[in-house]
Amino acid sequence: MTTAIDKIAWVSITQGQLLCARSKGKDIFYLPGGKREPGESDADTLLREIDEELAEEHTRMIQSI
Repeated sequence: MTTAIDKIAWVSITQGQLLCARSKGKDIFYLPGGKREPGESDADTLLREIDEELAEEHTRMIQSI
């Protein structure tokens, strides 16, 4: 029996570079994204996941502007 997993990811390629995330202390990179919560749209899921996974980096980027 197979089970479908409803996930969404953000693929961003700019000037030939792929945006990836990596958890602190880990060696493996991954695309930002994750599982949809019940009732969430694609956009809501992606925004929530980006906030959860990249919020610290965004904060540092904003502070440097």
